[in-house]
Amino acid sequence: MKKIISVVAALMLCAVAAVSASAASPLTFGPGPVVLSPGMPTYEEMTGTVGGDGIANPFVDCENMPEACLKAGFFMSAPSDIAGYPYRHISVIPGELIQVEYSGCFNAFTLRKSKTIEGERTLTGDYNDYPESKTLDLNGRSVKVNGKNGIINNAYWTIGNHSYAVYAGVGIDENTLSQIVAKTL
Repeated sequence: MKKIISVVAALMLCAVAAVSASAASPLTFGPGPVVLSPGMPTYEEMTGTVGGDGIANPFVDCENMPEACLKAGFFMSAPSDIAGYPYRHISVIPGELIQVEYSGCFNAFTLRKSKTIEGERTLTGDYNDYPESKTLDLNGRSVKVNGKNGIINNAYWTIGNHSYAVYAGVGIDENTLSQIVAKTL
């Protein structure tokens, strides 16, 4: 029993050390910061910088979707939870765009909505070329996706005069994308 307690204690110390080490530098999985846990300081707060490279950050953090919609000047619905992505961070560029970042232990993705029709690459923020590109019919919406090895790295669709995009650096599967698309308005 003592041996088991010692092993568990050692594992907990390793986990704390890993989290402490990761808090010292930002993780980048896509556009914007990845929120690892509620209340964790941002890279900018830890380093005293603005935007990481000295450029003013146009995004304003929001506590919830109603606040984001008010600041953006248009409505957006987004999933409040996605399996495997327990953390959610909401921000806006006032009058232009709402961004919701979802993150988990090993993966993250960003959902954006623009109040106008934007170009696919502009809205996803992903300028990579992918070997696979196709259009999917997800929940009655025509969604253009790009990726590799059957994994989706970005997706783009429009509803009315608004455009939506998902960027997932590591990638997401079609089922996760379908959940996202189903809950957007």
